[in-house]
Amino acid sequence: MSLITNIKRAECAQRAAAEEALQGLSDKDKANFALSLLMKITDPDAAAVVRFAGSQLAELSNILMREAFERECG
Repeated sequence: MSLITNIKRAECAQRAAAEEALQGLSDKDKANFALSLLMKITDPDAAAVVRFAGSQLAELSNILMREAFERECG
């Protein structure tokens, strides 16, 4: 097995462990945790990904707020 394959497997295992650890958190706690992680990013090469994530999160937020409004106001 190549070194790259081993690294990718280790990354997948780390992601799976992180997702499992977060399973018990509420959505609000998950969002707060994710925000705290994003705010610690310092690599300029990650700027495009952070911008894309922000755009996607803004759209998700709009959808969720619309759903909440519909639930409250019918």
